[in-house]
Amino acid sequence: MVSFYLRPSLKRPGYADVYANIQFSCETRFRKSTGVKVKIAHWDEKQMKLKPQAAMALEVNLALLKIEEKVAEMHYGLKFSNKTADADMVDEMVFGVTPKSKRNAPTENLESNFEEYLKNVENTITKNSIKSYKSSFNHVKNYAQLNGLKLNYALFDRDFEVGFTNYLIHDKNISNNTIGKYFMSLKIFLKQMEKRGFKIDPDYRDYRILSAPVDFVYLTSKELDNILELDLKQRPHLECVREVFVFQCGSGLRYGDIEKITWDDIHDNRIEITTEKTKQLLKIPLNKYTKWVIDRNIGNESLLNPLTNQLQNRHLKELGAMMGMFGKHKVVKFYGTKRKEETHAKWELISTHTARRTFVILALERGMRPEVVMKITGHTKLSTLQRYIKISDTVVEAEMMRAFG
Repeated sequence: MVSFYLRPSLKRPGYADVYANIQFSCETRFRKSTGVKVKIAHWDEKQMKLKPQAAMALEVNLALLKIEEKVAEMHYGLKFSNKTADADMVDEMVFGVTPKSKRNAPTENLESNFEEYLKNVENTITKNSIKSYKSSFNHVKNYAQLNGLKLNYALFDRDFEVGFTNYLIHDKNISNNTIGKYFMSLKIFLKQMEKRGFKIDPDYRDYRILSAPVDFVYLTSKELDNILELDLKQRPHLECVREVFVFQCGSGLRYGDIEKITWDDIHDNRIEITTEKTKQLLKIPLNKYTKWVIDRNIGNESLLNPLTNQLQNRHLKELGAMMGMFGKHKVVKFYGTKRKEETHAKWELISTHTARRTFVILALERGMRPEVVMKITGHTKLSTLQRYIKISDTVVEAEMMRAFG
């Protein structure tokens, strides 16, 4: 009833899309993309699945098995109901895609529309983005309930921006930057619903995206070199934490990509990986930091052994304290027009994202051109990269001496 075959990618040599050939009878046949991409060399053509040793083999093969099961369920359902399958039925029952015929006559239920939207995009955006969407909508529900407002599309008028912002600042003590992320998520969702035919007040398009500069920490060149020499014999649980962090600092990769990297992503003295967030293919030359990690793991089944993001962040703070990062660092946040300042030891502020910032800053300090940094990190706009740029006091002093003596 169903078989799987590959269609080589025109954009990525060596990769292919997995398609399903679904047949209910001699006259009823459908060819549909499964949404799965694989390396051609890892595909078992006879078994029609990924070879067991391939990265993500278990997850991919399980996804294909679920498609087989759904096709079988649909086949028996059609057999007993004496109905004939069509493309819309296959899309909906096998792949969970709402047919165009139903999309043209949308049902207005804001909450179910939101849940359906998240389900449709969950494989194309990051876990953090999904989390931001859910948080923003939960706050919308609480705001509507608190103010006796109906939870429908009429809620998003000109007054919503002011009322919802004040609620987040004064009732929930949420900073401007987080509020900006919530409004961004809502605007993207509302735009998609407007395209589907829902009547929405166009004022939502003018909702402001609040933002304020973020003062973050990063490792200096000396600190990064020192972490390589740190004696962890008494704390062996920090070995994999250090290796993952150093690999990040040397590659500029996001933690979501670090979690998925394997030996198969190391080619000809460089890292080749398609990013989770932007789906870009990055080719990152190896350097002394990434090579240091690779050399320590040659012969091991896994290149890295990443922990969950939350656990990695916790252990990074322990690592920072061991390195003596006790210098004070001010963190400034804005809540509306109110400025709030907190002081923390540097080790308290280290997280997985510190590594990506460290890479950008040290690369620029060492003379790498911004456009080259962008090609390595996957940034497409210079304005986005500039958010990471923070010139150290040492560099300022050196430049002053060079210019004026």
